[in-house]
Amino acid sequence: MAANLGFRNAFTFQQSINWFPGHMTKGLRKIKETLRNVDLIVELRDSRVPISSINYEFEKVIGRMNRLVVYNKVDLIPIESQKVCLKLGTNVAFSDCRDNRSIKTLLSSIKEFSTYKLSSNKKIVAMVVGMPNVGKSSIINAARQTGLNKGKAAKTGSLPGVTRNLSTLIKVFEDPDIYIYDTPGVMMPFIPNPINSLKVALTGGIKDDVADVEIMADYLLYRLNQFGSNIYVEKFGLEKPTDDISFLLNHLAKRIGALQSGGIPQLLTAANFFLTQYRMGKLGKFCLDEIDYDNVLKEIELGRNPEIQSKNKLRKESLSKTPK
Repeated sequence: MAANLGFRNAFTFQQSINWFPGHMTKGLRKIKETLRNVDLIVELRDSRVPISSINYEFEKVIGRMNRLVVYNKVDLIPIESQKVCLKLGTNVAFSDCRDNRSIKTLLSSIKEFSTYKLSSNKKIVAMVVGMPNVGKSSIINAARQTGLNKGKAAKTGSLPGVTRNLSTLIKVFEDPDIYIYDTPGVMMPFIPNPINSLKVALTGGIKDDVADVEIMADYLLYRLNQFGSNIYVEKFGLEKPTDDISFLLNHLAKRIGALQSGGIPQLLTAANFFLTQYRMGKLGKFCLDEIDYDNVLKEIELGRNPEIQSKNKLRKESLSKTPK
């Protein structure tokens, strides 16, 4: 659709959004110290950004430990993307904390990974890790509700950074006994790909006051048009799709009554509303990452070796300054 309407076919964003407060350094250290007591790592990633939500710091800390990669919020991506995610590696599962069936499947997977523990009647200890706001605490609470029919034990919230400390062991299942450590969300100290950092921010993994809300809104509009989605057009009462974020935010501000005295549109409020609609799944189901095989390999290599991005950037800057 975007190409047919003369819309942008690329989005320029050159400065990575980085957010690595002190509690993340402490959290990563506590994770490392506690690993000797853990049988299985459950690494949660956001299904909407299955590549961008990989934290390569975990690779260094976890090493060769048993690991189950769980793509959470699977209800927010199409079935086709789920099928591709299954090919991204072995030991992969999907979850939706509001779907009891997916939580039962997750608990079964944890048991399967720890069969040697079951034979000796010992408890199974898992640790849930992941970037901020991928749903770690929500999954633990859902597992506890499904496995024990008990209420919340882990603190949750819609903003990243709610969990700041490693939890005590939380029991989520009996026969066999399964316990889980909740951990603080940990970002990469530096996200080498600026667009990937924008995707993580758009899906709520970075605090909105660290990123630029209006830039996130513009990127969201660009991607909706790229996907050929008309949902936002109908939902927001537009006559046709637009590639102009200023026009859209002015229209939205008037539509939701976000006006200052004199009828001046509050664009920041409109941008936040736009982002919230997307994060709640009301603007369609999309996977923001390109998850074809070649791109996955490229992104994983870049994530493991972020200096590649820095060297390429310096080389481009050097070439641009060379007299012709």
